[in-house]
Amino acid sequence: MKVVAEVVRLLKISFFILVPGSAWNEGNQENTELADDTNDDPVAVRRARRALALYIAGFLFVCSLLLILNIGMVYSLYTGIAFFIPETFSKQIGQLLLLIGPFMLLFLEWYLYDLLRKPFRRYR
Repeated sequence: MKVVAEVVRLLKISFFILVPGSAWNEGNQENTELADDTNDDPVAVRRARRALALYIAGFLFVCSLLLILNIGMVYSLYTGIAFFIPETFSKQIGQLLLLIGPFMLLFLEWYLYDLLRKPFRRYR
C-alpha cells in the first residue's frame, strides 16, 4: 500500500513540476502536500519509481501486443470482405479499416477489460 501511495505522490509532484502556473512553480507552497515532503525515504521513493516504470512498461507491452494481434485480425477481416465489395470502393474502405480498425479494437479491448474488472475492485 505504501508503494501505491508513493506512486501517487510522485505523479502529483510530476504534475506540479510540469504544469506551468501551478502552485509548485510559483513558489506558493501553502495548502499543498508538497511543502513538507523533505524527509522522503529514499528506498520507498526508489520502489515507487520502479513500480511506476514497470507499470508503464507493462502497459506499453500489452498495448503493442494487442495492436499486433488487432492488425492481423483486421487484415484478415478485410481480405474476407474485399471479395464482396466493388473494386473502387474496396481500396478506400481497406485503407480506412487498416488505419483506424486496430486502434478502435484496442480501445474496445481496454474498455471491456475495465468492465470485466469492475465487479472485483475493492473500494476504500
